[in-house]
Amino acid sequence: MEGSDAFLNNASLDNASLDDASLDNASLDDASLDDASLDDASLDNTSLDNTSFDNTSLDNTSLDNTSLDDVSLDNASLDDASLNNTDNTYSTEIYIS
Repeated sequence: MEGSDAFLNNASLDNASLDDASLDNASLDDASLDDASLDDASLDNTSLDNTSFDNTSLDNTSLDNTSLDDVSLDNASLDDASLNNTDNTYSTEIYIS
């Protein structure tokens, strides 16, 4: 029976297999669950930085005054030539009695 106690004593069933050395933060510590997979290297501005989300699609080249500048929205269509008093002129008649 002493052999059974020697096999199942604290030496074989103690914290040697389930102690802090095997179930500590070795598999879930900062080394494996730190910012290595979610750090700035993988979740930084690499996919959403100024290279892919910069002003390339919304910069002054595509949203500048090319379509809404003074050339297309100047006074050519709303200047005095089209909105002047040509159609809305008033003739002033003075009656002296």
